[in-house]
Amino acid sequence: MTTQPSAPLDAFLRGVDRRSDLRAALLTGGATDPHGPFELRPALDVDREALERVAGRDSSVVPDGPLLLAEAAGVVIAAIGLENRRVVADPFWPTARAVDALQAAAAEHHGPGLAGRLPEIAWTSASSTAAPSVA
Repeated sequence: MTTQPSAPLDAFLRGVDRRSDLRAALLTGGATDPHGPFELRPALDVDREALERVAGRDSSVVPDGPLLLAEAAGVVIAAIGLENRRVVADPFWPTARAVDALQAAAAEHHGPGLAGRLPEIAWTSASSTAAPSVA
């Protein structure tokens, strides 16, 4: 027998979703949809400050070695270390889809010659299931 959630619980959960959306909009200037598309790409030297900010919000440190990051509306929201598979993700963004995509990309692009293949990774996902399109 399944029970239906109560009306107060439904209202509470809708409020949590709205607060999450509002927080993400405030952090990015209000012009983005945190549930919208994101892009995976290799991290560059210019991304270091953004990666440190995400790691700080995640109470972690930036993973060592080459990194693949997820970016939504020009904001870095998550990253994965390709050598050790350590993930850092911004807790103020809904990052589950991005982290899943990062983990799949890291699993697919492993082994010798990894650094030479990194520029080929260019994923974009606008749906709830991230599908790779490797260039």
